[in-house]
Amino acid sequence: MRWTLAVTGRFLKRRFVESALRDPGELTTKLDTQGRPMHWPQINRLYDNSLRSYKLRRLDCRGVLFRADRSEDCPAATVDYSLGWADLFSKGLEIIQVTGDHFTMMREHPHDQNLAREMCDALDRHCTKPQRASESPKIAVS
Repeated sequence: MRWTLAVTGRFLKRRFVESALRDPGELTTKLDTQGRPMHWPQINRLYDNSLRSYKLRRLDCRGVLFRADRSEDCPAATVDYSLGWADLFSKGLEIIQVTGDHFTMMREHPHDQNLAREMCDALDRHCTKPQRASESPKIAVS
């Protein structure tokens, strides 16, 4: 009971100081559009507004998901191999499993090279007409 009262008291004190004394709170490393550091209460309001107003919508295109092969990166009991992306692409989702975990697949050898190779292959498969350097458009010189 004392702990609950203490936590509630600290919260009410902080809210009073923020509103009555116009104390904006601690600065963060996040910058606003003018390059100035933002305060935590402002960031919390932005996050809350974003969560309330954001609605997922289906895209009229294909998607490609590069998925790490480590099962411990997916803590759910039933594994969704699409990681929640399956219903967001009307023309389908291609799932490509790559070696490494969420971070090592981009940062460590040989996982980074495997990822790069898979990305190149996916782009080659999905580009309508890959343009080679020898096929670049000619520029008329006058």
